[in-house]
Amino acid sequence: MGITLKCSIDDETLKKYYEINKDRKVPRIYKLKNSARKRKDKVLICAGGPSIREFHPLIQNWKGDIFASKTVEYLENIGVTPHYCIHVDAGDNEPNRVWKNKKTNYLFSTQIKPEVFDVAQGCKVFKFNTLSSNTWTPPNVVAGGSNCTAQALFLCTWLGYKEIHITGFDCGFKEDPDGTMILNVNRNNINKSENPRMVVSDDRKGIKFCTDAEYLGMAEEAAKVIQILARTKKIKFQAYGESVFTSTVDNDIKKGSYSLGPGVPIKWLKAS
Repeated sequence: MGITLKCSIDDETLKKYYEINKDRKVPRIYKLKNSARKRKDKVLICAGGPSIREFHPLIQNWKGDIFASKTVEYLENIGVTPHYCIHVDAGDNEPNRVWKNKKTNYLFSTQIKPEVFDVAQGCKVFKFNTLSSNTWTPPNVVAGGSNCTAQALFLCTWLGYKEIHITGFDCGFKEDPDGTMILNVNRNNINKSENPRMVVSDDRKGIKFCTDAEYLGMAEEAAKVIQILARTKKIKFQAYGESVFTSTVDNDIKKGSYSLGPGVPIKWLKAS
């Protein structure tokens, strides 16, 4: 079974963004990889799902490094400065989701909207090529697709972490009793109300989750990535909370043997 990587942005737009961004006077992530900074063995990825609110003590007392999935602003508000922040979404709203912190290393895909680089001027920015399309690929890509948290899994492995912990990656919605949707904390909710809702069940725990097809696909893709990296790179994973994502990992990850699709190069993993 191969991972299907998709992006809602058309290939011509991705190519246009890449041509603008590839020659920017911004170092590539290889410089970050080869920096003198000594990293911890473990890293905590903080995504923007509603459940992140339940884990403030975990985040605030974390002893390893922290990797923000577009959650720099939220983490700052609880007194935490992440070591890294990732942006790979090529959508029009991405420039509005950048929160500047001069102590954070920003990792930007060369296929994001060019204004993202402009907004982040004055910060420590590193660029890298991503695989966001099934039909067009720039050279020397890092596998992962157009979802920030799935891409963060690959980057954390590439950076050399042996344990990857994840919080806030819900891949679904939470609702108040009155039916009001509790929004993600990173303002990543564009057009969510337009996608048909669906309910998935975790029969082993007797829990139901509200989600949609896009979010469910993210959970399945990330679960496959975790299995691949655990098997090929011996990475240990821990996901926190009750969500579509944790349920997918618990129930599906051992049901099949997954591999990356034939168009996804993973030679760069040898570096880690």
